[in-house]
Amino acid sequence: MPEIADYLYNTQEHMFAEENAFPFGRNEQSVVKNYYERQKYRYGTYFKNLPKPIDTLYDKVYYGKVDRFQNTIVPKKQSAYIKQVSYEQNVFAFDFVADAFFKLQRNLKIAGDSGGIETEQSVLYDIQPQRAWFNYERPYVAFLDPLFRMYNTYLQSLDKKDFNKIITFEDYLSTLMNFLRTGQYQRPISLTEYVLSRATSPNVSGLVIEISQDSYSDDANKFQKYFLDPNFSYFVRAARKFGFYVDKNGPWRLVADVFSPPMLEDLLVADRITGDIERNFFDTYYTRTYTLDLPYLQQRLLVEFNNFAETNHIIRESVAGLSYLGAGNGGVGNVACGPAHTNIIGYRSPQPAEIIDSLGDPYWLDFYFNLRMIESGVHYTNSSFLIDESVRVSSAYDYNRALIYINNLFKPYLYDERLFKKRLTGESATVRIGSVVDGPRAIVGGNY
Repeated sequence: MPEIADYLYNTQEHMFAEENAFPFGRNEQSVVKNYYERQKYRYGTYFKNLPKPIDTLYDKVYYGKVDRFQNTIVPKKQSAYIKQVSYEQNVFAFDFVADAFFKLQRNLKIAGDSGGIETEQSVLYDIQPQRAWFNYERPYVAFLDPLFRMYNTYLQSLDKKDFNKIITFEDYLSTLMNFLRTGQYQRPISLTEYVLSRATSPNVSGLVIEISQDSYSDDANKFQKYFLDPNFSYFVRAARKFGFYVDKNGPWRLVADVFSPPMLEDLLVADRITGDIERNFFDTYYTRTYTLDLPYLQQRLLVEFNNFAETNHIIRESVAGLSYLGAGNGGVGNVACGPAHTNIIGYRSPQPAEIIDSLGDPYWLDFYFNLRMIESGVHYTNSSFLIDESVRVSSAYDYNRALIYINNLFKPYLYDERLFKKRLTGESATVRIGSVVDGPRAIVGGNY
């Protein structure tokens, strides 16, 4: 039809405009060349006159990773909430997201069969899910492996006298903190920081479905394969019709706009939430990571200590050899060097799981606070006061409330500084953890 041909011509003309055409950003290129090419892609107007995309690289980098009060979150481990998106592959997403995707698939199929969109020369017609939600537990556990490799190397570098002082589980944890304070290890440690990391895909949220496994680093491929696809405009509009954003950083990635009208309809059909959907959505589908940080770390720390104790079971001390030479008849004796030897001065032993609870809540609150302070880059000069306050909260209320208190001190305040009860920065702008330093008594409030 002439009007469709004209529309496609105008769209192609726009895509080939100087500011849009052929961005060549690739990870393999030099930093200087990549900077220009990445900027070209970033500011390209590929979605002109189309529903606004989501930008998970430069803008909504924590979408699906934080709740409405900016607590870091992960999907609950309830299989009933997860639904298979593909009948041929093990690809899963939240139930309501899967239902919306099925509708989008059907819509594209009907449009193609009726001649409304291209069916042969397009990757945006018969779309099939390739990747979606993944269980964070296994990759997170593996993510910690480099930490303990580096820590073991650090332990072996210690002076023998200092090494021999590491006898108990508590000694092992104390020395770990000393290692972390050296700044040698720069990666996330807690589950909270792991989820927030750019290295952790938004797919962890359960809200994302990818219809390709193309590389996010290849901007030219995105332009040629997707933006120039004859169905691109229809695909973006159809995705929005069923409650999805298309990700600008990867046009094959669909991200559920949870509280859009079409997605709310699918939530109602799923019938998982009681009461107000927007208010109760996160409580129903997600777990806040501050409740999981310590349990995961405690288990791994005990395993690593027990490995350390078994490998270094005997504690030996080197002693220089000495012998006494007497002069006889009351004369003055002297000392001469003899052969060196070692004395066994103690033993290290693996500990049972009960050792974790035996250290007590105050100990773990102190440990957790200092760990979060080190890895987040948010430093409090009044840390001792804040730790004592968390212990008082635990005594007055419960342990979970104390974790909430600490979590509120290290939340990733990403969007609106008005969420602060006391501002930590002088500028009126959005803030990411790692960019602020506390005032004399900066205690951050917050909801949970």
